[in-house]
Amino acid sequence: MKKNTLFSKGGKLMLAVLGGMLLWSFQIKEVPAAITDGKVLVEGLDRSADYCILPDSDKKEISYDTMYTLTEPQKQMAINEIYARRGRKFVIREIQEYFNEKSWYQGTIEAAAFDVNVFNIYESTNIQKLLDTMDENDTAEPILYTDFAGAYSYIDRERTAELSISLYTDTSCDSAYSGQEVGNAEISVYYTDGSMMYLQGYIQKDSGNVYKLTGTNLSGVSMTVLSNDSVTLNGMDSLKGTYTKTESYRS
Repeated sequence: MKKNTLFSKGGKLMLAVLGGMLLWSFQIKEVPAAITDGKVLVEGLDRSADYCILPDSDKKEISYDTMYTLTEPQKQMAINEIYARRGRKFVIREIQEYFNEKSWYQGTIEAAAFDVNVFNIYESTNIQKLLDTMDENDTAEPILYTDFAGAYSYIDRERTAELSISLYTDTSCDSAYSGQEVGNAEISVYYTDGSMMYLQGYIQKDSGNVYKLTGTNLSGVSMTVLSNDSVTLNGMDSLKGTYTKTESYRS
């Protein structure tokens, strides 16, 4: 199916999209063009003051299964919703009027002045996942990263975290079913006060590029493969962050 598209050039790039929002592409990929008809975007949405399409998209990673239940306009408005929580104003009149009706919305930042660096890891991840699920009727297959075995690191003011990912086979990640074990992970966290923490467990396929880490001390941790060179961990404050690959392994 032929459609209008936008393309990123290079690694990380913010793409300006019609419809009063920005889309974040983590890697070089084709992104569906935005729906620009404001009436279509807000049609059928709950207009009550406290309603949110994805009420916790700024607090936790939303599953692909939940996103698949949304229509294309709802997915795009769910992205807009993340921006709206951060006070962004919108260009299209119907979108602005919709958010003006929300008790939780305070639009104070003009579209051109909005800084996407305010997003936390959950917001950024959920925007990308919503983009991944958009235009599901298209014949193009989603990009699945399978050669992400390797060593990764994350550094902030309080800690240095080292992540090692070993996969049974790269191809198993592409064809694995939800819940299937595809490899193992080891994580060492070194704190500035001299203490450290070591964790290990197994990697299970969730959906798309999302995996669950299992084990006695990794329960609840999820991993999203953003590209062949970076992954994001969520679900545990001491591990949360985007990790950059420092070495590739052969699985």
